[in-house]
Amino acid sequence: MRFPRGAWPGLAAVALAGAACESAPSAEDLTPVQTLEDFTLRQTRGGKLAYLLRAERAVLRENDQKAALTEPRMELFENGKTSVRVRGRTGNADLSTSQVHLASSVVLELLQERSTMKTEELFYDDKRSGFFTEGPVVLERPGAIVRGRGFEADHRGTSARIFNQESVISTDGKR
Repeated sequence: MRFPRGAWPGLAAVALAGAACESAPSAEDLTPVQTLEDFTLRQTRGGKLAYLLRAERAVLRENDQKAALTEPRMELFENGKTSVRVRGRTGNADLSTSQVHLASSVVLELLQERSTMKTEELFYDDKRSGFFTEGPVVLERPGAIVRGRGFEADHRGTSARIFNQESVISTDGKR
């Protein structure tokens, strides 16, 4: 392609003006990031293993100690035995506060109660020592299915509350 004589200075000015319109990268764009495969975080309480947080992948933003998780799963322990298991498709962990957010097809197993709770979003707060959500939940336990909106459970899996609930009780002992 041929440009008329004298067109180059005009084209150069247009190109420079376009480059000047680009915005500078944000601070978040410049944050150092690490991608970790087969991520595992061990949290202790009083010298004993409190929980394990695992994920297929964790993308860690170093400046704010937050990690985006793929296929996260947690195991909580009481007296050296697994008391609670939870998994989701995605999640986030704040490594400085030990708060974890799980999302998308979340399943929480309360092993001592032989109960399973399903929801789309669940939070774990180590300082509160428990799980909570304000979203819809379904809790299945032997002989009953409980639906509600809002849920709390302690980290041991021995105390669980469902808010705004409706129950279906089976007379044959099956779920």
